[in-house]
Amino acid sequence: MAEKIIIKGRKIVGGYAEGEALVSKWPVMGLTNFCPQLGIITERDHPLRGVPLKGKVFVFPTPRGS
Repeated sequence: MAEKIIIKGRKIVGGYAEGEALVSKWPVMGLTNFCPQLGIITERDHPLRGVPLKGKVFVFPTPRGS
């Protein structure tokens, strides 16, 4: 069994989340760089571009942009 790690942080959207973490070392540039229909990151140079977020808890260090 994989080691369980608990991460605590500030949420952007209300509610409670639990699940496998999808961790980005890069900041994310606003919610406009996501495709809600496909559930993917669309930011051009982001390393996780195209990776499905469905069923994951998306963890990133900080937002980027204005």
